[in-house]
Amino acid sequence: MAVLLKNMKRAMAAEYSRELGVKVRAGQVRVIQQGFSAGGGPALGLVRQAVTRDGLQRTTLGRGERKAIQSDRVRLVPAGDAEVALVQRIFQLYADTDIGVSQLAVRLNAEGYRTRSGVEFTDHFLHRLITHETLMGDYVWGKQMQTPEGEVPAPPERHVRFDGLIEPIISREIWEKVQQKHRRRGASRRNPQRLLDELSVALRRNPALTAPDLQAAGCASSDAYWNAFGSMEAAYALLGRDPGAVRLSSLSRERKTKATTQEHVALVASLLSGQGCKVVTHMRRNTIVVNDALCLQVYVSTLRGRCKEPTWLIPRRRLTRSEFRLLFLFGETGQGGRMLLVPESARPQFPVLLRPALLEDWLPLHLPDLAELAWRLGVASVTRPPDAVRSGEGIRSAVMDESSRRPSDRRQWSEHQAWCRQNASTHPGELAARMADLLRAGNFYALRLKAKMAKPDKKAMQ
Repeated sequence: MAVLLKNMKRAMAAEYSRELGVKVRAGQVRVIQQGFSAGGGPALGLVRQAVTRDGLQRTTLGRGERKAIQSDRVRLVPAGDAEVALVQRIFQLYADTDIGVSQLAVRLNAEGYRTRSGVEFTDHFLHRLITHETLMGDYVWGKQMQTPEGEVPAPPERHVRFDGLIEPIISREIWEKVQQKHRRRGASRRNPQRLLDELSVALRRNPALTAPDLQAAGCASSDAYWNAFGSMEAAYALLGRDPGAVRLSSLSRERKTKATTQEHVALVASLLSGQGCKVVTHMRRNTIVVNDALCLQVYVSTLRGRCKEPTWLIPRRRLTRSEFRLLFLFGETGQGGRMLLVPESARPQFPVLLRPALLEDWLPLHLPDLAELAWRLGVASVTRPPDAVRSGEGIRSAVMDESSRRPSDRRQWSEHQAWCRQNASTHPGELAARMADLLRAGNFYALRLKAKMAKPDKKAMQ
């Protein structure tokens, strides 16, 4: 009897959960039908706007901001004129020229354009942008669904579509032209036989070819091979390449990089110790704790042919609680290294794929000589080298030195404050970009503000 009663309760609970899910989905669809957003971040060119239930505007919400009143709703509206013009230009370039998404990303980055977060455009970002239907005024919801195996794409019949709910910033004529080109290029590019033919030609030219070098060798990205064959190993196996040899080559490369990194950790620790600093090294994390207060992470990257051109891969994910990251950038042959000292506050804006042409944009972070490192960190009583380049944001010795203030810094900062008083609440993305520009230019007042906000957590270092 107890077992029967328990089974009945389970069945009732399952039915209640199913009915509740149906009601919640119906409520979300009703909210969308009224012209409001059901959640999710807006595409480039659109912003979230908090409104009353009657549709009266309250305020524009920035990234991470939420509505202040629970009964309010959120709708999507066009962003500022500059952002809308950028999106329209992206669609126009893709529709009227022969370039693909990868070439478009390279062109936009070369012209100095950045995303709302202040980072460079990527293939993935542009792919999502040119297929985002909200830009032409249509709201599509429910493209993903939850299953016991996790989130998977939902079948088209489960999609909820409402046309014309949002003010469009892209005409339907341009939209259809872009989608036709995108489908045509995608169909020809993702053909399995063509993928194998391109990979075969690339392997004949370079038998040691690995996934990061595919696009530089004229192939599709590794994601295309994963989608077509399930893994890169499966694609290699179809061409007669030994998967074991591929893994051994990859492991050998990783071991070599690890050994090189540890050598540089020891070198930097020895130099700092010789300048009177107390250092503690952690080889597993490639970090150096200086004077029990400041953590420095060492990272080594070699120039490789990613994204159809040579780049350095700089992971943005924070692996350790460090105040600075010391980057050693080497050429394809392992020679001609450059050094950059990147503070933690600059990590979100620093590009993941750093092209040689972008090094000039980060000139304030360049480290001409390791002998200058202790002065840059502000951890040793050493004199400033005569040819020192002003460091980037958050470096205490440069920030707090009044003699490093330039006459133009006050004017730039006053103009920035005046802009903030008028536009900061309505253009949070542009505010972050303007602040990043001031920091890269080495503005004294911007650096001092960041230094006050980014104090090291000494307890975490102990």
